[in-house]
Amino acid sequence: MGMPIHHIGRRADATYVLFDGEAPQWAVTIDWGDSASLPFHEELVWPAAGVAVIGGGAAVYLLDLETANIRLRVPLQSYFGYLVLDRDASRDETLFLLGCEEVVALRRSLDLRWHTKGVAVDGVVFGRIDGSRLWVRAEMDPPGGWFEVEMDLATGKELSRRPDFSDGYLVS
Repeated sequence: MGMPIHHIGRRADATYVLFDGEAPQWAVTIDWGDSASLPFHEELVWPAAGVAVIGGGAAVYLLDLETANIRLRVPLQSYFGYLVLDRDASRDETLFLLGCEEVVALRRSLDLRWHTKGVAVDGVVFGRIDGSRLWVRAEMDPPGGWFEVEMDLATGKELSRRPDFSDGYLVS
């Protein structure tokens, strides 16, 4: 295709291509290692930070938009889940990395804003951002034992947690 292809690791478990309109700019292959079979993969472009963000396996890569060089690699406990970019103009842009049991918040400079561990035991799912609060769903008792967790958007501190049970889930 006439574009640079970069490789992260030895194998090519997945290939990602960055386009500018319809023109490919670069491609990267990623070796997710022992976590290659995990089902969650997600990517987004974060123009304000100058990076393409790719999450999968047990890590998130932030690649320079111009060169595809790794600007940051964020390892996660157990596995990656989701990416959430808060672009609300009234707040500083923040990228949230949701993992198996944790939430990581990164500033536009790619510096760590906060990292909260122990949010869940088997998955964190984005809910919403409301004012100065981040709401996530945390699976605490698989399958189906979900809790709604309210976190302080600025610090990551947990403010409240309440059951948000799925149909058929019984409390023993």
